[in-house]
Amino acid sequence: MSWHSAEAVKSGVKMLWHSEHEHMVHQKGIWERTINLHEGEPKVFSPDTSSAVYGSGTPPPLSARLMLKLTPLSGDATEIGIIGNLSWNGETGARDQFETRAEIVELNSPIYVDLAPETLEPHDSSFADNALERVNITARGGGALVRIRLFARQTNPRAIFAVHNKLAMANALKFGTTEFFGLEYPSTHANGHYFHNNAYTPRSEFLPIAALDPAQMRDEVHRKGGLLSVNHPFGTRKIEPNLRVRPATRARDYVQHNAFEADVLEIGYLDGRGEGTGPEHLLFWDVLTAHMNFLASPRYIPGVGVTDSHGGLPHGGYHCTWLLADNEPTQAEVVDIMRRGRMFFGNYTVFPINGVLDLSIDEEGNVSTMIPLGFEGKLVSVPILDQPNYQARQRVEDVPSKVTTRKRRAYRLEARKAGKTVASTQHTLVG
Repeated sequence: MSWHSAEAVKSGVKMLWHSEHEHMVHQKGIWERTINLHEGEPKVFSPDTSSAVYGSGTPPPLSARLMLKLTPLSGDATEIGIIGNLSWNGETGARDQFETRAEIVELNSPIYVDLAPETLEPHDSSFADNALERVNITARGGGALVRIRLFARQTNPRAIFAVHNKLAMANALKFGTTEFFGLEYPSTHANGHYFHNNAYTPRSEFLPIAALDPAQMRDEVHRKGGLLSVNHPFGTRKIEPNLRVRPATRARDYVQHNAFEADVLEIGYLDGRGEGTGPEHLLFWDVLTAHMNFLASPRYIPGVGVTDSHGGLPHGGYHCTWLLADNEPTQAEVVDIMRRGRMFFGNYTVFPINGVLDLSIDEEGNVSTMIPLGFEGKLVSVPILDQPNYQARQRVEDVPSKVTTRKRRAYRLEARKAGKTVASTQHTLVG
């Protein structure tokens, strides 16, 4: 978290909503090994703390209270020396280090070492996330056969969630940011689709909704006054071009399944994500918007931009969501702004962090826009049809002063730089 906070502050981003993988708050197992130590000869091991303790994915912060249990089985050693490396971003190799010693009183008597004595603060770095990367163990005063067990002190998901949330609050104070903490939950649809879903709720809390189908998950999130997001609609892995699903085909699948109950979609991957390019994400969203009126309950699904970064550099590019608000909103107000679609998304390394992109079209079709200097504005629209036509094409034009209101269309404004889309508004429905 701290790495993301530091990176955000450098870019001018002041509000972060962390959505960690849901399995990070569950203990999946215990890492265990028996090693033979010779005096003065260190043994190094790199426990896969993510899969051993929390399930596959991002290494957990040590502030979730990892414990090391050392049991000397035989030997003459009188002391065990421990050096641990804490990594805040394994992709760049930045590390912190801590050192401690444990006295051996008698054989077969366990020694417990708390690997996070400072619950929230890293060892001596402003940016460390306290993810355990490597442990160096040395016997002193003789050799020893030692059984090592690594486990989480906290095993209750709500307790671990609370620690992560507390870490986010500590980062907010440290970096001068506003930070919220939530989870990314897996869901499985009856037709075999597997999704990652964010639960954007008015207050941070653990929800036991993993592995529910999307409708059940939506109901639980709505009961908390929140919004359900369907994440990275083109997946997370690149595949061969001949195996890719076209945006229109993907949109048809979403329409036929009520958009898999999404209140919000991750669309703002303007540099691409998974098997979809940036333009394909936008085309999918446009075609989906044009067809959502065929559902029993017609509705509009806003799009957001995210980094999809879990413990390292952004997977989905340097994208974020700008909220259109007069004052800094509370968490509950953020959810309400998202619900009303009063936001736009884009690449925060290109689009000005204090810039505004906005589109409004009145009842007569008069067009008003806000766009920073130095950016080209393009009006993108698709027809809202009377019958399904998933071949509906986007119309891209220079921003006119007026559009016709005789035909139903969905419009959005793009900001472009050197011909590339770097930000987009939500849709405005006309007609």
